Amino acid sequence: MKISVVIGLVVVAATLLGAIPANALPTPHPKYNLVGTWTFIGNGGIHTMMINSFNPVTGAFSGVGYFTGGVMTWVITGTERGETINFLLTVETGAPGLTATGSGTITSSTYMSGTGTVSDGESLSWTATKGTEVMNVSYLVLNDEAMGNKGYWAIENYIEQVQVWQDPNNVQNFYSIGTDVGTWTTFKGALSPGSGTPQTAGATGLFQGGWFSGFGASSYTPKFGFLGIYNLGGSKADVLAQKGPPTRLEVTGLYFVFTGGYTYNLGWTYHYGSQSFVYSFLTMTGTGEIIIK
Repeated sequence: MKISVVIGLVVVAATLLGAIPANALPTPHPKYNLVGTWTFIGNGGIHTMMINSFNPVTGAFSGVGYFTGGVMTWVITGTERGETINFLLTVETGAPGLTATGSGTITSSTYMSGTGTVSDGESLSWTATKGTEVMNVSYLVLNDEAMGNKGYWAIENYIEQVQVWQDPNNVQNFYSIGTDVGTWTTFKGALSPGSGTPQTAGATGLFQGGWFSGFGASSYTPKFGFLGIYNLGGSKADVLAQKGPPTRLEVTGLYFVFTGGYTYNLGWTYHYGSQSFVYSFLTMTGTGEIIIK
């Protein structure tokens, strides 16, 4: 009796599964974290690729790259599903407008390969090998000060993580990603971040953000783990007087001997109820507003 019931359930399950459209089945989750530097070889040409954004839920990723033998630079976007990768590569300088679409298989956390087509009609055969992570640290930052359009407007406390990868094709090039998550506190009389309107009350909210950067260094000391607490010494009095924190923090500078070429792309989003303010370090300006009522 039990055997016949089990067989019946299996038949029903198989029938139901067969009736489910293929596109209704769950999408495979990404298997590997793609963030980092890669040697990307396309049709024999050697490129450096830095994937600086990756969503571990959807598998969406993006990054930048350059041709080691010329002036070509490009951007890449794509998705990872299970062990399968699909991407669109768009050239920005060297041959602007040229694109390549590709797909392939990720066989390990450090290697993937596949094929594709280039918009000029050429077929593409590619491989990618991941470079070396030389820093992955986190630390707690206390009493930093948040910048707005009209100056300092809040005290920040946050956890920061910094990861640095070495360029596999130029060992004196490095790429870093920083992520921040924390709280901000503003005060009565402080300027609002957008328009500089004096606040009529104090409040606390949440923020998140970070950066992607590239830099040159002649030497470095690998570093991993939790570094501790850094108190930058900012205060309510400093914010109200438009004085920055007495201490500045540049963690990569503690472990790398810079040779120049430091480029930044930073941004933070501050939240308070339905209000938000987004600040870009690249333009030194922000959009949105937070006014405490």
